[in-house]
Amino acid sequence: MIETWYVLADGRVADPNHVAPDEQGVLRHKEGVAVALGPHGPRSRSIDADAERATSVARAEAERAAAEEAAANAEAARLAEAEQCKRDAAAAEAERLKAQGAPNGERDMQPAAGKPYRTRDAKAKD
Repeated sequence: MIETWYVLADGRVADPNHVAPDEQGVLRHKEGVAVALGPHGPRSRSIDADAERATSVARAEAERAAAEEAAANAEAARLAEAEQCKRDAAAAEAERLKAQGAPNGERDMQPAAGKPYRTRDAKAKD
């Protein structure tokens, strides 16, 4: 269906249903862009309105999908960074404890070759 739509100052075309005069009487699109003026009034163009609306809907859906994908990627990056921070903190804590030495009673025990660990209980029985 061929309709007459307004031409905006930035070159886009706008559905007349989305254009209204502002307080000063200037025709403006709902986004705030003024309608371009010609020598005899507002500039307009005859277009296939159904095709233009379908294109607008497809463009809006593509922008929404791109925004959702960008948000998902940002969330994944944030989670990966948080996980890396946790690993770095754990490694730093391990290094700090290693440099500090084991606290009393938590010695790193290694058995002698071919012999089991000897604990205090085993020593008491001897």
